[in-house]
Amino acid sequence: MEWEVSHSNLNNINMKTLITFTFLIVLYGICGYSQSTSQSNGPQDGLQHERRARPSERSSRSRVTRSEPVTTEQCQSSGCPCCIFLSRRAGTVCKEDHFGMENEEELWGPNYQIERNGYLFFVFNANAAQIAKIQEIINVLPVGYLTAIPKNFRIGNPRNGRKNISVSGTVGGGSRRCTIKNADYEYIIIHPDVFTLRSENAYLTILHEMGHFIDREFGLSQSHIGEYSEQFRSYLANYRGDSRGNDEVISQGIMYYFYRKHFDPRRLSREVIPWSDRSRFPSWLKEIIEQDVQNR
Repeated sequence: MEWEVSHSNLNNINMKTLITFTFLIVLYGICGYSQSTSQSNGPQDGLQHERRARPSERSSRSRVTRSEPVTTEQCQSSGCPCCIFLSRRAGTVCKEDHFGMENEEELWGPNYQIERNGYLFFVFNANAAQIAKIQEIINVLPVGYLTAIPKNFRIGNPRNGRKNISVSGTVGGGSRRCTIKNADYEYIIIHPDVFTLRSENAYLTILHEMGHFIDREFGLSQSHIGEYSEQFRSYLANYRGDSRGNDEVISQGIMYYFYRKHFDPRRLSREVIPWSDRSRFPSWLKEIIEQDVQNR
């Protein structure tokens, strides 16, 4: 009987010891994980602190409106100073004035300046051939259009507006424009492959992006949509771009007009180019662009 009691007490002691030992192991593991987590986050937190300490980035970050992509209408109604259309799928984001422009040369490198009729344009992250092509296009525009197109051009990723190019992604161009003109923020960005791939045409891409700014400056789509509403609707039904806005029609018109007049290889070889009533550049659209060019 005494042995049974002692054995029971011993079991109780062993059980308590086992529980205590197990608890200590678990506690040690939790503490170790917490320390490991804080160490892995430490350098990131320190890096963020360093970035916040830099005046240019601190000033730009303080101006960012961090919100999920919305429709252009929602962005405008919220009073956002710069609603930037990304794509039909990505939606519209809101940026404050001058966001991302304070340290532009630090992020994109030195720029090359193009001057025409007293207007300066700045091209970032571009080689000589890319700069020459942009300058060719600027040189054929009416002087009145020089106030409409942005002063900044970048060679980069049109999908996200960044300098680095991923292996896969959108090849084309983008026009970072605000609903209310903001010359210090806005720019045209062109993917570098546009200048080298046989399937791409840099003249067409750049002219199309310029067309968005020209339409906004002079209100071409707004002033003609009443008269040509059915034509606009039909044109957009067959258009394959991301956007379905009426400004896409004018951008296409600007693109085809200046390309056919100045850069089409058939014209360079003195071959007669018919201004036929085709679906891509119908006669009514040609008349709209011609009339506006004459006014500038």
